[in-house]
Amino acid sequence: AGPRSGGTPVIVTLLGGGASARESSPGDELSCAFGEGDNATTVDVPAEWLSSSALLCNTPEWSGDVATVDLSVRNGGHPSTSVAFQFYDDPVISSVNPSLGSSAGGTVVTLLGNLGVPLPKSSCRFGDQRATITWTSESEVSCTSPGGEAGSTVVPSLSLNGV
Repeated sequence: AGPRSGGTPVIVTLLGGGASARESSPGDELSCAFGEGDNATTVDVPAEWLSSSALLCNTPEWSGDVATVDLSVRNGGHPSTSVAFQFYDDPVISSVNPSLGSSAGGTVVTLLGNLGVPLPKSSCRFGDQRATITWTSESEVSCTSPGGEAGSTVVPSLSLNGV
């Protein structure tokens, strides 16, 4: 899952792996095609090999909720594979309460706003530190702050996909 604004890294793993999975030639153009339904327009994004059995694509901007992701190799004989990818609106935090907490951590902080649908990899962050999260609703979550340097300021944020 990833935001409609795009940019989420997607790793496509080819079953069977090994050297046989990487049959494309140096001149082949690898891509991931994001599409919706049989007659929908697709958006192609470049793909790159991470290993002999895994490729990396970054999601495009997307207006729908779900897209199928097809792997394709132009000029190559690679089989195409399809998987579903869920898109969502970026969470919008409108209120943080309380705005101060202990440097030892453990402060329960409530975030309010248009936060989206709880997903399995959802997480709170204080700066670059992940924190535990409890969903109350699509407009309220509680996060337990980690410890930090006394007198420092960090901005809490919410990630729905763990990235």
